[in-house]
Amino acid sequence: MALPDEKGRIQSIEVRLSHIVELWVFTKLIEAIDGETLDRWVIEGLTINSPGNNWWIEFMRNEPIAFIKSRRNNEKYTIYYQPSIYPHVLQFSEEYHELRRRGIRNVVPDFVVFKGIIKERIGWGELHNLNRLPQLVIEVKTGLERTQWASPEYVIKQLDQYRHLLKPKHLMLTVLTKINDGLRRKLENMGIVIIDDLLNKQGELGELIHNLL
Repeated sequence: MALPDEKGRIQSIEVRLSHIVELWVFTKLIEAIDGETLDRWVIEGLTINSPGNNWWIEFMRNEPIAFIKSRRNNEKYTIYYQPSIYPHVLQFSEEYHELRRRGIRNVVPDFVVFKGIIKERIGWGELHNLNRLPQLVIEVKTGLERTQWASPEYVIKQLDQYRHLLKPKHLMLTVLTKINDGLRRKLENMGIVIIDDLLNKQGELGELIHNLL
């Protein structure tokens, strides 16, 4: 809020709101599977440094936000928050320009969920090197109209790249506001599970996540 112009302050608020919605969706994921956070220190052979059974919330660190055990299906899950698939922000590196040449740009999904415990450390920008396929990738948006990063065209490219690069079993788009029917059909034709108007569909969101996991 210390930014000098009104547009900058509005954008700052929108960014913070988007992170709040992301973590709210994550809590709904945990509720959907009746999840219990596992203590990192008791997972044999784990090289992660984070202590205890706390959630580790940090952007693009490629360290799991949490290890979760479901009391509904007895499965264990490793969940990442905004992991970096490729090192996309090294704008002056040769690798960055090669990725751009290949059309790889949108490489930070909001949540990537793997079945089982992933013990190996994954470096920044190296999620593509993990030789496992996610059970579920979730992208979270507050809306699809206001900015370049939330425009329908951008989101379609973003989700298509997650599908291509990670090959998840399920790919989900959650949107805080409502989306139009035309965009919904286009995304559903890509095999994407969509749920919008989140505040009014919390029960539906939980059941969808439970069924996908």
